[in-house]
Amino acid sequence: MTLLDRCLDSRGVQVFIGSEGLGNEVPSCGMVLAPYAGNNSPLGSLGIVGPISMNYARAMSLVEYTAQILGEKFKES
Repeated sequence: MTLLDRCLDSRGVQVFIGSEGLGNEVPSCGMVLAPYAGNNSPLGSLGIVGPISMNYARAMSLVEYTAQILGEKFKES
């Protein structure tokens, strides 16, 4: 939850790998996160959790695109 909250204050995609960003609780995982916003105010964060060996370029593209689309949908409503 701390990483998701931290992501709200940032712009763009963030990557956390193993104990470097996730602590000792999940040393063999990676996480790709991005915030989404509606009408210029942050609404939430979304991301992917996977093994350290995941395809980060693909995960970053998917998370960034999904956050952008989700933000646009909130602006429409």
